[in-house]
Amino acid sequence: MSKFPFKIIKFIYFLLGIFIFLFMVGGMLVYLPLIYISFIPLLIAIIYMIIKCKCPHCGKFENLDRFIYARKHVFYCRNCGRIIEIEE
Repeated sequence: MSKFPFKIIKFIYFLLGIFIFLFMVGGMLVYLPLIYISFIPLLIAIIYMIIKCKCPHCGKFENLDRFIYARKHVFYCRNCGRIIEIEE
């Protein structure tokens, strides 16, 4: 049975954390170039989610929050109906 690697989830969280940090610092300093630069990690995270967040069985897209829920609970794929397991 194939499993979804947890390191993908951690990498996406890391990119979203960088986005939040840069956006908040740019907003506090009212520095527009920093706010614009903060959207680069957000776009990378969105593209990475579209490419990597797929069911390990059927290959259809699943949301990141569904994979996070599947880490601690039993979760079934919406498309193929198989259990999604997260590799620690």
